[in-house]
Amino acid sequence: MAAFLEHLNIISLSVIFIRLFMSILSWYLIITKTIQLGVTHWRSNKVLTLFLMRHLRRALNEERAQLDSGLTILATVGSTAPFIGLFGTVLGIYDALVTISAKGSAALNTVAAPVGEALIMTALGLAVAIPAVLAYNALVRGNRAFLNKLEGFAHDLHTYLSTGARMESRVYLMKPRIKKNDKDVISTKP
Repeated sequence: MAAFLEHLNIISLSVIFIRLFMSILSWYLIITKTIQLGVTHWRSNKVLTLFLMRHLRRALNEERAQLDSGLTILATVGSTAPFIGLFGTVLGIYDALVTISAKGSAALNTVAAPVGEALIMTALGLAVAIPAVLAYNALVRGNRAFLNKLEGFAHDLHTYLSTGARMESRVYLMKPRIKKNDKDVISTKP
């Protein structure tokens, strides 16, 4: 090899050194750019994952807010209506006592109307409170079950998009069907 280099003129040596430099530079760029591409690809997957998770989380939060709107009113009505009915009861009893005091008699015809009014106020308070409390509890439970299914779907979607791994088959928005004795039965579990 040394004999080959001794017979070369300056131009040939320059060309060899330029090609050697170009080869080293090319390999440097091949290696660094391949590493950079891998890092960028990894980073883009991470950014895509963060972007996707942020939008999924925002969508879930918006859905949760929409489902929860109005439930505070139901809870307030359910918890305060009995007390308002009780207040009506107290006023009815007070009216009965005032009537007894004014007439000086506790006869049935004197106290029947105010005591009846007091009992009606109690019944109305309970008639308003009981459906509100039952509806509130049912709606909160339904919302929680629905949002859990949405979160499970979001998690599975995120897993699939970030890793490509498929999750087990799930039914997200319908009750799952269970096979019993070759018959489809809708599950009663939420």
